[in-house]
Amino acid sequence: MLKTAGYTTGIFGKWHLGDAAPYQPNNRGFDESFIHGAGGIGQNFPGTESNPPNNGYFDPAIKHNNTFVRTKGYCTDVFFKQSLA
Repeated sequence: MLKTAGYTTGIFGKWHLGDAAPYQPNNRGFDESFIHGAGGIGQNFPGTESNPPNNGYFDPAIKHNNTFVRTKGYCTDVFFKQSLA
């Protein structure tokens, strides 16, 4: 509905609607996604694409449009800055 009204959609932060590929935000209609998986940064679950190994709250690897990117800073600040871009 938002896209048909001319809006661009995005999510920045925790995605908690499924970590497997079919449930990722880019496959659910979002134009932009900058997320970590369900459960929290650094938590991994077998069979999901939630977080890379050894991830943490400082300088986390974040999934940006289905590709992990290494960021600089504390995770909350990283999400906030990305949402402004």
